[in-house]
Amino acid sequence: MDISVSCRLLEKTVEIDGVIREVYGIASVRSDPQWQGLGRMMLKWSEEKAKRDGKYCCIGFATPVTYERYDKKAGWYNYGIYEGRVVTGSIPAKKVVVTERW
Repeated sequence: MDISVSCRLLEKTVEIDGVIREVYGIASVRSDPQWQGLGRMMLKWSEEKAKRDGKYCCIGFATPVTYERYDKKAGWYNYGIYEGRVVTGSIPAKKVVVTERW
């Protein structure tokens, strides 16, 4: 069986609850085979890496369907919509302001 998990971690700056924070931007999460928990494992690893590297948290984007089927099940939070995508992240926050989509 071939197993593949990939993700891009980007160094980004976003406003979280009124404070500018350094975060990891999560982009292009892919796993094969799908629906086996590999993607959630990657998100958890990314959260741990962010802590180790001194980043505030991880922030990403998802379609509304993907958020409900994947990110939400991984315990990630919904911060609203930006350019048609759900802004999602690894910590609870009242307001997250992004100025670009990655």
